[in-house]
Amino acid sequence: MKIKSKDIEYAYTHLKFDEGENAFILSDGQEHELLFSTDLHLDTEYDPNNFKLYYYYNENCSENSIFQVYIKSDENKEIRIGWIFPISSLLSDQHDEAQNKYFQKYAYVALYNILNELDIVSNEIYSNIIYEALSSDDRIIFVMDKENIVNIVNFEISDYQIGFYKYGFYESDKGIRNSNFDKPRKKLHLKKFSNALIDKNSKLIILSILAQITSCSSEILVFYFCYQIIEFLINKVFDNEFTTVVKKVTDSVENLFDIKDEFNDLMNEKKRVRKLFNDYSNINSNSRNSLNELCKNLLKDNEHRNYNDLGDNIYAVRCLLVHKLYSIQNIEQELGDIDYCFFECIIEILETFKLNTDYK
Repeated sequence: MKIKSKDIEYAYTHLKFDEGENAFILSDGQEHELLFSTDLHLDTEYDPNNFKLYYYYNENCSENSIFQVYIKSDENKEIRIGWIFPISSLLSDQHDEAQNKYFQKYAYVALYNILNELDIVSNEIYSNIIYEALSSDDRIIFVMDKENIVNIVNFEISDYQIGFYKYGFYESDKGIRNSNFDKPRKKLHLKKFSNALIDKNSKLIILSILAQITSCSSEILVFYFCYQIIEFLINKVFDNEFTTVVKKVTDSVENLFDIKDEFNDLMNEKKRVRKLFNDYSNINSNSRNSLNELCKNLLKDNEHRNYNDLGDNIYAVRCLLVHKLYSIQNIEQELGDIDYCFFECIIEILETFKLNTDYK
């Protein structure tokens, strides 16, 4: 922490909390002090060092958007790993959780850590400088309880990043936005990457692409980045089914002629996309139907053949963008709507992706 005026030699670098005043005291370690308080009552029971803060943006959140964050263990047991809320909710007692004793504990932890991270250099230091800095901060804080996750085998918060995306929480304040994402009530239940994608290399590749999607403001690039995840996954589809087909040949050379069509299908990208959507993942019907209709409309509007199958239409839109982007009318509006639904479906695919053991 460092709060300093350009015109004075000392800086506020020390932090403590006065329970009697319900206020934080920032000081230079000697006689200079700066008081910061909030309307919210704070409870100091929890040690701030036992928690870690992560920051997100979500344009659909208000001061009252305060949620407990849960995951499921391998034993299917619900475990609360923290709370998520806007910084603005720390400055007010006018929301639903203001009297919740557990929220008051997390609010203290959050403010303590936020103040410790402050770095302000100003022309002058005045009484409201901290309040003004926090009230203009539109970030959302996820306060993770490190003690609650210690007994979760191989826990990594990055495994659950798609869970935050599903509710519209992004690390960037720019890029794809959609008000139709799932809206939690009091609890936010995070799902993680499918076990088939949990290996370090797959997760690293997918997270890097997702970071591009959630920070990109170009409708065309968002679609391309989403399709990059499709490309990555259909390579896994290829590897899985190729192994199965080779085994058939290995079991009996006589099968070679019979399965040549299977090899041909396997080499066809469009058919692998279809398999990904239909056989290797489980997308809910609303998401599937919405995306399919939007793709059909774009293809029809541009006099391009459309299909009944979602995988076929996604592939057709990809081909249209690659080969005839120059001819598409109203690209920003039509593709923007597709991007929102496409990204939702991508998240569901990453949650449910499975490797089949039998070739279909």
